[in-house]
Amino acid sequence: MELPLTPDSEKLLNELVAGGGYASEGEAVSAALRMLHERTAGRRSNVSLTKEEKLELLNNSIDSLPKSNARDVDTSRESIYEGRGE
Repeated sequence: MELPLTPDSEKLLNELVAGGGYASEGEAVSAALRMLHERTAGRRSNVSLTKEEKLELLNNSIDSLPKSNARDVDTSRESIYEGRGE
């Protein structure tokens, strides 16, 4: 299944995975869907929502996931062994 995500949502998904918060984009989307389901429990059924409304809810849920504080780390062989006399 393909989901048309906003560029901001796609960027956030990539940051969440890169930051180690989730193992994959799919896992992050699943977490967002679980949160969305919990928030909408007892409200209007998602079955009656239009495709656009569902996508908007998904994008909003992804945007509400915790932001990553991850930084890029140089894990190249040169940086790992730098200063070890090689």
